[in-house]
Amino acid sequence: MFYKEYGLTIPTQKEYAGNVLFGFQVLYNIPSAVRVGAGTQYSWSEAYSGYEDYAGLLEIKSKVTMVTLEGLVERDIERFKSGKVFLGLRGGMSFVNSEYKNEITVTDYPAEAGEIKLSGDGHGFTVEPYIGVQRTFGSVDVGLTAGYRFAKVKKLDGTMTIPGEGSYSGELELEHDLSGIAVKAMLGIKLPAK
Repeated sequence: MFYKEYGLTIPTQKEYAGNVLFGFQVLYNIPSAVRVGAGTQYSWSEAYSGYEDYAGLLEIKSKVTMVTLEGLVERDIERFKSGKVFLGLRGGMSFVNSEYKNEITVTDYPAEAGEIKLSGDGHGFTVEPYIGVQRTFGSVDVGLTAGYRFAKVKKLDGTMTIPGEGSYSGELELEHDLSGIAVKAMLGIKLPAK
């Protein structure tokens, strides 16, 4: 709104590109029944927009990260030689962090560049049904899963830092919809039962 009052059209980040997701999980196999376990995942996405004219440069940089703590259950639906096809469901808590930076550089005074920072933290729930295929090579499993993750965070606790003014804290009426298709490659190691 502030920039619009001065006749500037600044594109803002309403959508973020998909990015790499890393995860770790431990599963316990109940023979002829299901596999149950727990896991965690980490993903992030970044966006950039800017405006430049004779007076200077305005850059808007943002980054959203998410960490999940989840329980999961899997059940085989088809077995074949050295492999299987299975269905799975994971769900739990998601912890989201958002960081925004407005960097302003004035052409005539480049050494006096200013930076306004806004960061926020929030949490919500995540649910992801998926289907997967897995192949076994000795004690090593390799596989691929594809599913759809439902994850939203509606409010964040935020802090804004303005040069020369200090910091302000409060609740941000900002929603992050982190839902989307998730495709994952897997590498697993089987531990022998005692």
